[in-house]
Amino acid sequence: MTWLDEVCTAAGCVFVPLDVLLEPYYGPTRTLVDEDRILVETLAALGHDGEDEDGEDGDMRAVWADRYFDYV
Repeated sequence: MTWLDEVCTAAGCVFVPLDVLLEPYYGPTRTLVDEDRILVETLAALGHDGEDEDGEDGDMRAVWADRYFDYV
């Protein structure tokens, strides 16, 4: 693990923990889900409006991982 950390540091990479990447992102971003009208229409037909029981956006909300890695 130390070797991998040293290689990543030498390459200029920064480790970002998963819990940080899963934090909500409220800035502008386009995700592949935004482009997939069939998926959005299917979810709506199944009764999923993008909100959870508390009225929050739930799993349809963008997170930092979407912002940086959605097109990778």
